[in-house]
Amino acid sequence: MLHAHLQRNLALWRAALPGLHLEARAVAVGDENRPGHLRIPAAFQDNAGLASLVATDEHPPMSEQELVAVDVRTLDTELPPPLAPTVMKLDIEGGESAALRGASRLLSTHVRDIVFEDHGAWPTSTMRLLLESGYTLFRLQKTLGGPALLPPEAPPEGDSWKAPSLLATREPDRARALLTPRGWHCLNRRGAR
Repeated sequence: MLHAHLQRNLALWRAALPGLHLEARAVAVGDENRPGHLRIPAAFQDNAGLASLVATDEHPPMSEQELVAVDVRTLDTELPPPLAPTVMKLDIEGGESAALRGASRLLSTHVRDIVFEDHGAWPTSTMRLLLESGYTLFRLQKTLGGPALLPPEAPPEGDSWKAPSLLATREPDRARALLTPRGWHCLNRRGAR
């Protein structure tokens, strides 16, 4: 369902930007390679971003949601060095810690920046894992002039249901330099770094 929709979107991107490498894989990411189940909640039709991986020891009631069998793979397995990213965006409904535990090679050798959501209070297990891996954390705050970097323990503003976004970076001075000038310089070709 979502994979087919994503494949259609990727075909549009490939047609618009020939040579761009885009690939979609029908797997879930976690801390080990194993079979698993994806929980599809009743509200999925309204928000497809609500699906989440079922913990191996969890047995949710079937009346509240549908379970779909899925292969769980580590990011280290799915993204070997030729495909290793320098920037990652994680929004996997509470599965960030497990995904990062399965990315120890990537975290130690390739990934410079990670943007992720976290509903928990400072410091969560995901935040601790990234700090222990040598990253500096910032809370990202939307402002009229563009994104601002705040201390990670700063309380989020706005809707309580929306998870605040954080940036984990190996190059905090670079992040500050990119985001200190007001405005979206990261979207400006001349300002890209």
